[in-house]
Amino acid sequence: MEDDANWLLMENVSRLDRREFLSLAGRAAMTSASLAAVLAACGPAGVSQEAKKGGTLTVQIPGDIDNFDPAIQRLTASLNIAYNVFDQLVQYNEQNNLEGRLAQKWDVTDRVWAFHLRSGVKFHNGDPFSSEAVKFSIERILDPKTGSTWKPKLSSIEKVEAPDPGTVIITTNQPHATLLDDLSWGLTIVNPKTIDTVSSKPIGTGPFLFDRWIPNDKIILKRNPNYWDPNVPQIDQLILKPLTDPKVAVNNLQAGTVDVVTSLSVVDMQSLQNNSSVRVIRPAWGGTDEILFIPSHNKALGDKRVRQALAYALDKDAINKSVYFGLGTPTSSFVPKRNWAYVDLPGYSYDLDKARSLLQQSGYGSGFSLEVIVPSGFDPLSKEAEIWQAGLKQIGVQASIKTMELNAWVDKLLKNDYDASMNVYPGFFDPSTVLSNHAFVWEPVYKSLGRQDAVDDIQNGVAAIGQDARKPIYRRIQEDFIDEVPAIFVVEVPFGIAASKRVQGLAVTPRQDLILRKVTLAS
Repeated sequence: MEDDANWLLMENVSRLDRREFLSLAGRAAMTSASLAAVLAACGPAGVSQEAKKGGTLTVQIPGDIDNFDPAIQRLTASLNIAYNVFDQLVQYNEQNNLEGRLAQKWDVTDRVWAFHLRSGVKFHNGDPFSSEAVKFSIERILDPKTGSTWKPKLSSIEKVEAPDPGTVIITTNQPHATLLDDLSWGLTIVNPKTIDTVSSKPIGTGPFLFDRWIPNDKIILKRNPNYWDPNVPQIDQLILKPLTDPKVAVNNLQAGTVDVVTSLSVVDMQSLQNNSSVRVIRPAWGGTDEILFIPSHNKALGDKRVRQALAYALDKDAINKSVYFGLGTPTSSFVPKRNWAYVDLPGYSYDLDKARSLLQQSGYGSGFSLEVIVPSGFDPLSKEAEIWQAGLKQIGVQASIKTMELNAWVDKLLKNDYDASMNVYPGFFDPSTVLSNHAFVWEPVYKSLGRQDAVDDIQNGVAAIGQDARKPIYRRIQEDFIDEVPAIFVVEVPFGIAASKRVQGLAVTPRQDLILRKVTLAS
């Protein structure tokens, strides 16, 4: 099972962002030749002989965070806080391999996973870490009262036991091929004794201590001097600075007021590779832009033919050309094209005649109104919405675009309180990830359409062991997504971050997690 959970760790692929929802790209023309130059210049930050311990690293994030409870956060920015203030049982390293963190090793037999924990670990306030904290953290996520957005990821867990301080035993309700991957996403270990203040003053066992939050200005983390790994972190202070405008973020990088920009457009990737003081760092592969639907929120969307018509009105090639300058890959699947589970199926080409015909068949030939919500600070998603809006207008659908502050947008997304929403999700290591991360969308949508079988298939894809057993399940899921259109998958997009060349040892995973543990700053 461990091998199956690590199925893509030996792959050499290519990818993007957000999390639970977010990433960006695009502002001016770029040729294929210039892309080759960009990609040749992109790579993980190396280690300089001038690098040394200490100093302050300032990282731009695309929006402010007003709640630090890791159980309810899904934004990339908030996870980059959670994964540094808290620790996980397992996590991906710079080589995209799963490694133990608070768990030194683990054994699995059928449905039973035994995790053997690191000894001598303490929470930031001095409380000892033990198996009880792991048990508490898992059960808290699974408790409906918590309202955790990570609950679907851990929903296969049937029982958690802590037979001694150094051992946690997790029993799943069925064989679970992706448990380690799921734990690396959704489980951060909190202190049961300080849970009442976790949203405002998080206390974990991670490499950085939470110092303070200055709303709309910065979040300050300090080096944990008692971290279980004495070799990390290398820096004294980590500042996360919310800057929603990607251009402003890049200007700050070039001015030296921030060291790392996480909201980087394709054009900036090109321009910054000519800047001798900046390095562009790309993960192994990217993510996908999508449009989500909530059929129960708009009567017209309850008809499959309407959703299909809306898909035919989306010009993906125009989006790839004008937003991503031809550097992305138009797609009809939630699975990246270089993933083992990807199936090349015919999707929806840009065909306004077919769109009009389907609307006529559905009884909406005279059109209807549709609201599309977009998170602020994500220019590519806004541009995609505008291109789609133009296509919809030609088939009689009046689409209005509502740009929302990031936290307000996430709130609507999680409550399914919208007609349609632009979104972008990060790359992943297993095809089940995007499905479980979107369970708050897929499950109510499919259930409202009377498609419990589709919900069951999503669960079956996790329960089956081995790629050969899982491939036909994911083929069915992809075929079903094309037929039912609960979402429109738009384009696989390029992604990268930029850092000052004084920043050494920085890496970013395909999920867009920043690996800051080994960062040093050159003098």
